[in-house]
Amino acid sequence: KIFSDTAFGNVHRIKGFVEAQTGRFIQINAVPGRIVIEERDRGQNALIVIGENLNRELIDKCFVKKAKYHGVL
Repeated sequence: KIFSDTAFGNVHRIKGFVEAQTGRFIQINAVPGRIVIEERDRGQNALIVIGENLNRELIDKCFVKKAKYHGVL
C-alpha cells in the first residue's frame, strides 16, 4: 500500500530492520513490485524509507514505533 498510495508520498524503497515483540528482528527490503520480509536473530532497529514528498506520520503508523526512521526527502 505504501508504494501505491500517494498519501504516503512517492516511496522508492524501504530497507532496514524493525524489532518484533519477541526480541527478534524483521528485515525489510522492498521496492515497488518486490517485497522481501525475513525474520532475523540480530538487527539494527533502523528503517530507511527513500522517496519524495514523504508523509512521515502515515509511514510511521505502518511500522513498529521503536524503529528509527531515516526518511530521505
